[in-house]
Amino acid sequence: MPYIEPEIHYVDQATGQVLTTAEELANHISRPLNASSDAKIANYEYFQSGDQTFSKFTLYGTNDQPYEDNPATGNNFSVDAVEVVDWDSEGKVKGGEIFYDRLTALEQIGLVPPANNTIMPYLH
Repeated sequence: MPYIEPEIHYVDQATGQVLTTAEELANHISRPLNASSDAKIANYEYFQSGDQTFSKFTLYGTNDQPYEDNPATGNNFSVDAVEVVDWDSEGKVKGGEIFYDRLTALEQIGLVPPANNTIMPYLH
């Protein structure tokens, strides 16, 4: 990937996973996209400040392909995210981090049971 440094420091805050190469980042990004033939990014906004880009967006689609080791469920998902990307002086990605609600995404596609709102109504 010519626009990403070979060695990076990118953190998926929802999973705690630290990605250290461009290949790891590409594979990580492709996992949720490959689980949905109609995945789209919408409601995106970008803000630039110095050597960082801040973006907020919604990823949505249908889980019609396997996700990780799980079969497709056919359920729809819609997940809001915020990403911070760090750039080097040559305009290449050198790192960053992403924030999103992974539990809600897994609930939406049916891989974990939904939270019981009668016990914890403040979660939704």
